[in-house]
Amino acid sequence: MRLSILAAGILLAVQCGCKDNSGIWDDARPPLVSVTVEDPSIATDQDLHFVVQASDDVSLRTIRWSVTGPVVKDTLIEFTVTTPRFHQLFTVTDDLTPGLLLIVAMATDGSGNEAIPDSTLVLVVTN
Repeated sequence: MRLSILAAGILLAVQCGCKDNSGIWDDARPPLVSVTVEDPSIATDQDLHFVVQASDDVSLRTIRWSVTGPVVKDTLIEFTVTTPRFHQLFTVTDDLTPGLLLIVAMATDGSGNEAIPDSTLVLVVTN
């Protein structure tokens, strides 16, 4: 019986993280981030709409997304409160020129763990 209680305690500590000398639980898991577009091909007179989603088992610190290609945009969102989930629709309304746009989303959690960036391509065509 003692062995099973000890094993359960070890399993719980491994799943939750480890407590360091400061009394704070370590967060070893990186956040997850994704970017999706409504349409992978748009005309030059259309707005570019995309959604960035991020989540973490404890808290998110930053979300960053960038658009590179004929137009360049870079946005950083920093959280000052514990935010375990984020979902936002963004719109780029600049006059787009034909070509490929690369959208990349990144996230960092409260412990500094970085998500594996997610990216997608959008083809801008002449209307």
